[in-house]
Amino acid sequence: MANRMSLWLGAGLVLAGFSGAARAQGPGPWSDSFEAYAVGSTMPGQGGWEEWDSQIHVNPGIVASTPVAAQHGTKYMMVQNDADTIRQFTGYTSGKYRLTGWMYLPSTLARPAYWLVLNTYNHFGPYNWSVQIVFNGNNSGMWIVDAGSPGTNSGTYPKDQWFEIRMDIDLTSDVAEIYLDNVLMAPPFSWQNGVFGQGGGVLSIACLDDYAGGTSVPTDENYFDNHTLVPIGGGPSTYCTAKTSSSGCVPAIGFAGSPSASAGSGFMVTASQIEINKFGLFFYSKTGQQANAFQGGFLCAVPPLVRTPLQSSGGAAACSGNYGMDFNAFIASGKDPALVAGVTVDGQYWFRDPASPSFPTGLTNALDFTINP
Repeated sequence: MANRMSLWLGAGLVLAGFSGAARAQGPGPWSDSFEAYAVGSTMPGQGGWEEWDSQIHVNPGIVASTPVAAQHGTKYMMVQNDADTIRQFTGYTSGKYRLTGWMYLPSTLARPAYWLVLNTYNHFGPYNWSVQIVFNGNNSGMWIVDAGSPGTNSGTYPKDQWFEIRMDIDLTSDVAEIYLDNVLMAPPFSWQNGVFGQGGGVLSIACLDDYAGGTSVPTDENYFDNHTLVPIGGGPSTYCTAKTSSSGCVPAIGFAGSPSASAGSGFMVTASQIEINKFGLFFYSKTGQQANAFQGGFLCAVPPLVRTPLQSSGGAAACSGNYGMDFNAFIASGKDPALVAGVTVDGQYWFRDPASPSFPTGLTNALDFTINP
């Protein structure tokens, strides 16, 4: 559209070999920072990128490291001279997602640059656009967004520096929001109602189009970096069944706050009703839920499992022990690089319970949560 980590948790507790069916989670997180590609290579045919209608128009998107510094790492994609470099998606038809990308538009920009997202895309059609942002050239620094109506809103963008475009898309409720550097660009709008309110769309994230409009001089270059598409799920929830301890405690997992890949703190994973003065730890999986009989209780997460540092439950009266850890701080520590936005975590607390008649350990019920950006 031209306007267009098997893991040992304690003595005798080896978790390799326990199986369970992983939960189907639907489309997972996608990201591309262009670091995997050779400088100077064209993007079509790499990483799922293509050109509009599978045809090279004037110039395809090219991997670059100059003339500006990348927003992330050392590389980015340069698009210029009437080029639509697109990335199609499948399966994103329900739920909530966040689509982000970074743009750098030089003050020498002579022709418009575009951020476009479609709910329907097929080579040679049909097409249906949900949002279009036009970044005008001629040194104007103006943007216009079409999101459910022509010229829904307008404003200015920063020139000669990176800025972020973020879209929060709720396909279940058919409502989307779009932001530039965390500032709302337009009122919430219907995703399927079409870019100009023309209708005919569907509840799907089908295609991202990084587009440079028109033909112009070589300095007419648009730069794109660090694209992500991640689920943003509902709040954490508990599941599975705890193992009653030797003192008759029913240990319970809990939480406070919200899981986040970027916050650095603020999401506490807790356990209460624990045997007093016992070592324990939280362990988790990124491969789904189960409820398999294990050590007199239930193993509620599918291996492979990752353990966090040991804690002491403390306490004085029976069943007054407890644990707590800030999982956002654990994410920020980088000890598990796979903990990124969009990943779903399932885990439970394990602790020593020497007087237990079935096995000298205890287990809480389990917690399920999706990491938000």
